[in-house]
Amino acid sequence: MPFQINQQVSFSEGIANICRLVGFPVPPDPAGSGDPAVIQMGVALNQAAAELYALRDWQELRYQMTIQVVADFAGQQEKGFPLPEDYGRFVDVTQWAQNLQWPGIGPISPQSWMSFLVNKMLPASSLYWQVRNDKLFFLLPPFPAAQPFVAYYISRGWIMDQDNPLLLKNIATKNGDMFVLDGLLISLFGRLKWLEYKGFDTSAAARDYQVQFDSRAGNDEGAMVYNLSSRGGIPLLGMRNISDTGFGG
Repeated sequence: MPFQINQQVSFSEGIANICRLVGFPVPPDPAGSGDPAVIQMGVALNQAAAELYALRDWQELRYQMTIQVVADFAGQQEKGFPLPEDYGRFVDVTQWAQNLQWPGIGPISPQSWMSFLVNKMLPASSLYWQVRNDKLFFLLPPFPAAQPFVAYYISRGWIMDQDNPLLLKNIATKNGDMFVLDGLLISLFGRLKWLEYKGFDTSAAARDYQVQFDSRAGNDEGAMVYNLSSRGGIPLLGMRNISDTGFGG
């Protein structure tokens, strides 16, 4: 059975959607228009996408990062590594020391971090980390063999470039720039923003946006079924960290 489902919208399509919703003529070149109202619609779409990014951890923006953690010399107390260029924030509790099969411990608070450094109580059981100065720092990084640190993060690249689909960015400037998140949601939010700019009544627009947000946010990735009687925590020895071989003997 064939399907034709339009989920994403381009910059020009988003502006055209707002024009139709508010009864404004659709410009032939939305991105290049000099009409102040159309320019504001473009600003509204970019602001809507930025605010949606901040509202939740959208699965469309979830990527995996891997950093090979290794010290510059033996005994190095801490070392910072560059984060991915599009890094926005971590997906919580996804940080692991891959070879150790143990969660990466963090983020370590500034107080605890300084206590480790001053008192020379540097850990060795896992990778202890914190984000500082836009870098990912580790306490007592391994040497000389690297330890892979893996985690999920939320990307700031919520727009695909018109001319290079592999180029992700966070501001749409071209007609063919494509928003990664749900197109209808961005269009409705953009209309709401534009009406706010103009000082018009936004009650109906806010309702339409909220209905779409509630039906869209998080509903496309499933959800866990929680057991109220389950026990939390990570066992010191279990299926998460026992070796894959070497049993018996």
